[in-house]
Amino acid sequence: MNRKLCLAVSAALALGSVASAHAAVDAVWKQNEMKLGYQGFTTNYSCQGLRDKVESLLLYFGAKKDTMKVSAYGCAAGPYRPVPAVNLSLKFETLMPAEPGEEDTVTAEWVERDLFPQKKVQQAAPQRITRGDCEIVERFVAKVLPSFSHETLQDLTTCIPNKFDGTIPNLRERVLVPAGTPAPPT
Repeated sequence: MNRKLCLAVSAALALGSVASAHAAVDAVWKQNEMKLGYQGFTTNYSCQGLRDKVESLLLYFGAKKDTMKVSAYGCAAGPYRPVPAVNLSLKFETLMPAEPGEEDTVTAEWVERDLFPQKKVQQAAPQRITRGDCEIVERFVAKVLPSFSHETLQDLTTCIPNKFDGTIPNLRERVLVPAGTPAPPT
């Protein structure tokens, strides 16, 4: 096969996979409830700061905004003083592909979301992922992300406790979100 034909076939296959990634899917909202404990070695958050960061991550990966509730508890230092450990209570809804004949479906699509330092994860506020967020990203991926319909495309997250050098959250996921959801700003 000549080089031009190989390139044309490769491009067609790539376009086909992109088109299928954005194809409409029937989905249903699933309620999730959990506790999330965080103890940082590199970064300390205030209770309010961690609540805001986790809420931003939930929205970024497609949680339903109007039913989401994220609460911090056990905040001995008050809501705005950084502490080494914070506990959160999470209630949120995520999309799951619908079974045939299931009612109350919404139209959804698969989209890519990536986390990398300085990636903006919230549209309405200046929430960004930074090197210091590596440990919370790692905890979020282990504990919360399994509640989403997702496929990990790349996870090169490297967290080195007590060091910012070499500590980088680097994650690409394909997640199910409501169709027409605007792409987050970069």
